Amino acid sequence: MGALETRAFLQAGGDYYLCPLSALQVPPEVLEGDVAPVWTAQQRLTRISRTAANGKRQLVAEGYERLEP
Repeated sequence: MGALETRAFLQAGGDYYLCPLSALQVPPEVLEGDVAPVWTAQQRLTRISRTAANGKRQLVAEGYERLEP
């Protein structure tokens, strides 16, 4: 999912996607800088939830986003 061609195809269709980027796309030192505000509580995590089969909201993930043109 992280290949440029795949991301371009999805974006061209107006779709959204989530994927971890490889170390080639985001070197470790850049990634470390991206997550530093999360580790130091300067950036809050976004909570992702869904409705479970019993009708109650269920937390399924927490994360942060970084837009990458």
